Amino acid sequence: MKNYFFAFVWSILVLCSCGSNARKSTITAEKAYQGVSNYCHSEYDWSVAEDNPDIMGLEMGEETEGAYHVVFRSYTGALVHFYVDKASGSTRMVESVPALGVENEIGTINLFDYLDPRDLAGRWAEKSAERIAAVFTPTENGYYVHIGWHEPGLAQYETWEMTAVPSRSGKLVYKDGIHNYLSFEHEGDAEYVVETDYTDGAGTFSLNKDGELVWNDRKDGSKTVFFRTDTKVDGAAAPELFPRVLQLCRYIPDHQLLPEAADYMTEDLYQAFADAFDAPAAEDGTIDDREWLYNLVTGNGGSLPFYSVASVVRTAPAEALATISVQDLWEEGGEPSGEPRRHQMNLVLQDGHWLIADFDNCKQKL
Repeated sequence: MKNYFFAFVWSILVLCSCGSNARKSTITAEKAYQGVSNYCHSEYDWSVAEDNPDIMGLEMGEETEGAYHVVFRSYTGALVHFYVDKASGSTRMVESVPALGVENEIGTINLFDYLDPRDLAGRWAEKSAERIAAVFTPTENGYYVHIGWHEPGLAQYETWEMTAVPSRSGKLVYKDGIHNYLSFEHEGDAEYVVETDYTDGAGTFSLNKDGELVWNDRKDGSKTVFFRTDTKVDGAAAPELFPRVLQLCRYIPDHQLLPEAADYMTEDLYQAFADAFDAPAAEDGTIDDREWLYNLVTGNGGSLPFYSVASVVRTAPAEALATISVQDLWEEGGEPSGEPRRHQMNLVLQDGHWLIADFDNCKQKL
């Protein structure tokens, strides 16, 4: 009988042990730190720590069987202790001021509200005319966002830069928006002057039910809707290359190859285009399977191309990939029309100058 009793007790202990081990944590220490960091960056003002980063910070505290401990240290000397339940994500917050011996419970948050599950990395274009382009690049706490806008006929770009982090509402929020004007003497010039409009922009980014990105700019009181133009950014946003890309667009061989384009393309690409344009015509007057060369971006309707730069990313120290948008101009100074057509331009840095290395994989077609 004693043997049966011990066997029964042993089986109960085994089952209990298995049950406790089966409750696996759904939140890692890294996620706990990331979620708390996102919360702190959305709720607290970190600008005071720009000149002295050591006066504010986050660190992991002592971990227990059921919770992670993350500590936020404010420049005021106050501490906020975040106790993250490993299974549920419920996070208890306790504020303390060690110098005064004060400690208070200040509420709870759901960690999952600050762990953004959506991957917004990539390029987005304004829904109506694609003249506004946004590039989202992941950062430690959220996304670095660069937005560029070009009004037809103006020798000027507008850019916005901000760091957006998840918030309790489920939206990405920012409070550090920078708005710049990039002015040129002539549209397409490489040299430009930067004028900063403001550095305290605030707003939100969110996805609507159609999967479109909605930008609410609280500084200007405007709303812009974007659609995704690709899925990933394989590199870092390079807004400083926008003027150069716009200048290079002048030398895309649409209908003809300009002799001066040799200064704006790699030698092998220019030679490939030159050989193609010099190829003898077919008996019917066409250039056979290379007729696409003459209608590279505008077609054969007699219009002029209107170029705008959607995005530029640095894919390597001396390489970049630009996405450009093309519409039709039917008269000088007129408004561009037609659905925007997207093209890709590969760039390389040679002898201090960015050159066209390829355009829509033409090198492979030639």
